Amino acid sequence: MSPWGGPGPGCRIWAVGSGSVLLAVALPLLIHPPAGAIEVGEGATDVRVSSALELGPEGAVTDWGYGIIEVPAASALAEPTPAARAAGEARRLAVARLGAALRAVRLVGDLTLGDAADRLPALAADLNRIAARADIASESLGDDGRVTATARLDLFADAAGVAEAALVHLGSEVSADSRAASSELAVMTQSVLTVDARGFGLQPCLFPRFLLSDGTPLRTRYADAIRTNRCPPVTYVRTREDLSRRQGDRLVTHVRAAGVGGMARTDVVLLRPVDLEMPREIIVLF
Repeated sequence: MSPWGGPGPGCRIWAVGSGSVLLAVALPLLIHPPAGAIEVGEGATDVRVSSALELGPEGAVTDWGYGIIEVPAASALAEPTPAARAAGEARRLAVARLGAALRAVRLVGDLTLGDAADRLPALAADLNRIAARADIASESLGDDGRVTATARLDLFADAAGVAEAALVHLGSEVSADSRAASSELAVMTQSVLTVDARGFGLQPCLFPRFLLSDGTPLRTRYADAIRTNRCPPVTYVRTREDLSRRQGDRLVTHVRAAGVGGMARTDVVLLRPVDLEMPREIIVLF
């Protein structure tokens, strides 16, 4: 069976959500699963996802906690079709759909990766190259003889670096050249900053902007996080349980968001200046 039509080889069932909203998602077995998430299904011990899953175009599932995007595709029905040819067709289609889903990823503010690529031909070429090199996370053979393949991409390791460079060219305030909003930033020694943005309809993106209520952007270290540590500048969680697991026993500073901004609702509005450069990790609960 297809991983998205029902459980199949290499797939696991996960329950995602909080309160009365629960989303059951069948995720394929990841080739290089990130550590730290907890499985809530049965039968697997090595599959990792966070609580921040988003269903997107082309059947894509994006895990905003770990920056993983996966897209399934099935080969066409044709009798008789050699298994190897069907598998190759499924892989090519999965990679093509992944490229389309990658362009739909929110970059910053109201801008998607596709929007930026339309303005920067070099970025368009980079996105095509990244999609073409995506891993095939799983393959399964259905009862009807079709092969379903799932293409997998690490957004933070594979795409965020070129996306950050694009932001510099586009002059975004979240680039490495952004200016500090205030000289009265509250310097923190803690290694984790958590931002509670629940209740505002926040939408995750690769480079969220943190703004004061007057629209002044706060300086970040997105470029350092990507280039030096190969880690996501900001990660997202949906539940307090996932937040607790992610922050572990590290020292934490917690702030409450005052709202969200932008038509795409990706900007986080804060009441007071906070230091977004000192923490080793920023986790947003939404």
